[in-house]
Amino acid sequence: SDIYLIIGIGINANLDTEDLAPFGKKSVSVKTILGKDIEREWLLSKILLDFEKDYKYYSRTKDFKTLYKKIEKILNYD
Repeated sequence: SDIYLIIGIGINANLDTEDLAPFGKKSVSVKTILGKDIEREWLLSKILLDFEKDYKYYSRTKDFKTLYKKIEKILNYD
């Protein structure tokens, strides 16, 4: 049988620190990290290109463990 995965994400792009206060100390926006507003279209294109690359890798290899480790490293969970 086929197995499907649905992924949903939310990205705080151009929010100020005070806008995120109700969400706790772990919330941050890309604007806060970079110190300037970013083009959301540019950010989305980068995310989709990286996702496509990872999807093609997984489709070819079925190696989810490597992708999982990559995500852990990006999120600093390793």
